[in-house]
Amino acid sequence: YVGYGSKEEIEKTKTGLEKETGLSVYEKRRSRADSLAENKKYASALKCYDRLLEELPEEEKELKAKVLHNKGVVYTGLFQFRSAAENFKLAYEVTGKEEDYTSYLAASRMYMEETEYVNFTAAKEQGHEQILKVEKLMEEALEAFEGTQESRMLFTLKVCKDEENSVSYCEEAQRITGLLKEQYRKMAARD
Repeated sequence: YVGYGSKEEIEKTKTGLEKETGLSVYEKRRSRADSLAENKKYASALKCYDRLLEELPEEEKELKAKVLHNKGVVYTGLFQFRSAAENFKLAYEVTGKEEDYTSYLAASRMYMEETEYVNFTAAKEQGHEQILKVEKLMEEALEAFEGTQESRMLFTLKVCKDEENSVSYCEEAQRITGLLKEQYRKMAARD
């Protein structure tokens, strides 16, 4: 220890290194990509996942499924739900795990129109329990969102629009857009 980082940073680094002990080269690379994803470095994480998928041996099916699933998670963070659904589906095809199928349904639910999703799920011969689970999760997410600052900001924006107060509406829209741009810049910042 030479005083380079805080105790928390040093402990986090130490824990990360200990966690990688005994992992294969591919698992270590997945761990790095996961770390990038957790820190919202989505573009870098996707590049790492893609390179790893290209180089993974055929017998590494379980790891391939984990990478595909995590890639789907990254796409959800980017609000690219169609791409997320494709990756969750590929992960499910490899493992047959319920978690992957539920994630596939949830991502599909996010990018499809209501009628399209109803027709999509009606055509499914399997997974009716997961379909109900996804609907319950969607309801819970909506309820949770309604109490957030983002929900209040959007409500304020709607009130300004409904009252035809164009000055307040424009100011609020610019303020919200500025906040979202700043969040995006932080998320997309290169490491």
